[in-house]
Amino acid sequence: MPWRTIDGRGLAPKSSPELEVLMKGVFDKRRFLDLLRHFVVFEEGDGGKLAKKMAGYQQFHAVNVAVAETLRAAALGSGEIVERGSTSRGRKSGGEAGDRRIGVVWHKPESGKEPDT
Repeated sequence: MPWRTIDGRGLAPKSSPELEVLMKGVFDKRRFLDLLRHFVVFEEGDGGKLAKKMAGYQQFHAVNVAVAETLRAAALGSGEIVERGSTSRGRKSGGEAGDRRIGVVWHKPESGKEPDT
């Protein structure tokens, strides 16, 4: 699946070259290091062969927003939300620090949410 967003706030226009979206969306230093550190897994398959799997752009941005919102809601960490996303209805996430309100991340069937799919 191609990388379809640069900053996670919206999809890149269809007229944008896929290579440009990939380069700007993945290889920004901060995002690239985060992707390598936290979103790559290795799984042993049949015959002991290792397979490397990486999160797609939806999982990458959704997990980062979920973690930041959890820290905010629990009043933990710096309270800085690195990437603020929006809900499926377009409302911005976030609230008061320590309000213990977070939300839900929804996935479509067969969206690659499982590492073995």
